[in-house]
Amino acid sequence: MIEKPPASEQTTSEQDPETDYSTSEGRSDTSFIGRRSALKLLGVAAVPLAAQTGAAEQTDGYGAGGYGSNGYGGESSKQDESADDEEETADDDESDEQDESTLTVQTRVATDVTSSSATLNGELVDDGGLDTVDVYFTWQEAGTGSWHWAGFQRLSSSGSFSVEIDGLASGTDYEFRAITGSGGGTQSGSILEFQTDEQDESTPTVQTRAATNVTGSSATLNGEIIDDGGLDTVDVYFTWQEAGTGSWHWAGFQRLNSSDSFCVEIDGLSSDTAYEFRAIAGGGGGTLSGSILEFQTD
Repeated sequence: MIEKPPASEQTTSEQDPETDYSTSEGRSDTSFIGRRSALKLLGVAAVPLAAQTGAAEQTDGYGAGGYGSNGYGGESSKQDESADDEEETADDDESDEQDESTLTVQTRVATDVTSSSATLNGELVDDGGLDTVDVYFTWQEAGTGSWHWAGFQRLSSSGSFSVEIDGLASGTDYEFRAITGSGGGTQSGSILEFQTDEQDESTPTVQTRAATNVTGSSATLNGEIIDDGGLDTVDVYFTWQEAGTGSWHWAGFQRLNSSDSFCVEIDGLSSDTAYEFRAIAGGGGGTLSGSILEFQTD
């Protein structure tokens, strides 16, 4: 019969929490020091899991600008979104400015160029949605810097416009440009050039003289052939308009046999109104215009 050992020598199923039982030595060597006990002896405290988690929350993420505080959804991302918003606002402002500046005018080539006159042409390409647009021309002898205005008109829609200018010097270069204006400012077309024809030796010379017998509704226009150019006959006449309108009328056609004065009476005029007129002479070499003069009805 086998006797049981004393109670003090009986084994127990409880395991020492400080003992590492992961090896056979841990189970048989009673002098083995457990891992936790060893850390205590060395003075190294265990790091709480909560502390480890807190450290992870302070990181910038996976590298600079990663998934942490400066990563996706962090402050850096918000700055990028703000910059994008500013760019979009700038684009919108630029679009608005473009919409407000659609008023467009172009200068077209001069036509009907003679030794002393030419027709200036322009086109209002886009009226900018305005009810009315003012258009006109400026012109000068090339390079002189002395610009003149001509052909003021008020248009109600896009389209072409023109004005005839005269009193030009023969064989001379001139510059001109079309201009349009509105409440928002003016727009100018490109500056174009033309050259007047050389004067033929057989072209007569004419001068415009001051208007006489001016009343509230009529006036007498006067001109003079200074040189008939050796021609047997010279055709003379006048053109006139209400000042600045660009709407010229013909009057007083005559055929002269020599240098002489000529005139014509015009009526149906408005009282207290400014008018412009010029004398014109034509012969075998073309036409020549005198200077434009003005008068005002009573």
